Amino acid sequence: MKFKYLPLILSALLACACVSNGTKTDDSSSAKKSSSKKSDGKESASALGGALGSVGSAIGQTGATTSGGTDIGLATAAGGDALKAASLTDKDVQASAQQSIKYMDKANKATTSGKYGSRLRSLTAKLSREDGLKLSFKVYMVREPNALAFPDGSIRVTSGLMDIASNDELRWVIGHEIGHVKLGHSAAKMKTALMASAVRKGVASTSGATGAIAASELGGFTEALVNAQYSQGAEREADDYGLALVKKYKFDTKASVTILEKFAKMGDSGSILSSHPASGERALRMRSQLDK
Repeated sequence: MKFKYLPLILSALLACACVSNGTKTDDSSSAKKSSSKKSDGKESASALGGALGSVGSAIGQTGATTSGGTDIGLATAAGGDALKAASLTDKDVQASAQQSIKYMDKANKATTSGKYGSRLRSLTAKLSREDGLKLSFKVYMVREPNALAFPDGSIRVTSGLMDIASNDELRWVIGHEIGHVKLGHSAAKMKTALMASAVRKGVASTSGATGAIAASELGGFTEALVNAQYSQGAEREADDYGLALVKKYKFDTKASVTILEKFAKMGDSGSILSSHPASGERALRMRSQLDK
């Protein structure tokens, strides 16, 4: 069973304003360094790629497109909408995130019950207010190993990921996703997706509807959002944040290496942790971090 609206390759996880409150962790020097960073706002809307399954037909693109999926015709014909998107606020980003996560939760059978939900609740019992954030955790009953984060603090993992990962490996993945929220990466990705959507259809911050996404646009918007990749720098910052989190709670730090090695053996296909650099390279980098 595949994601209905989530691509098989989601680069670590959800993707030019940051909503981070800037709070630093005090676990280690690497955590302090990464927590103080903000997204550089250069996430590219043209990074969209990959198969979307049943949601692909909802996009309804017209005109020529780039290889990354950006609609050239609409991009050049909707300058006014692009200007409106440039004024997107943090409130717009948060409101849109809430719409998108509700859509994803429904499409992917989100749960907090059963053996998967019970295990996730146990693993995240201390994390609902981690690092000044308000976080929520649910499981998607989907076989592909994946995880994602939205800027409103919604963290989602799949049953497929839980099947292949140990508890400490899951804790590191969850810490990685929290890092994307805390460091502003997921907010930057959301804003990039909103701007691309506004260029195409003018759906963001119009007619006084803060952050509203038209129902007819929600599928295509969510596809663009979850299919966009983080930058190498964002992935590394999130990797380091996850490592700092497992250190903070005295979990097995080697789990950061072993889970990445598992994804490398899978060829990075179907993995939220598949991105640039590849999982094998990231595993080596994490191992070097353990030696410091």
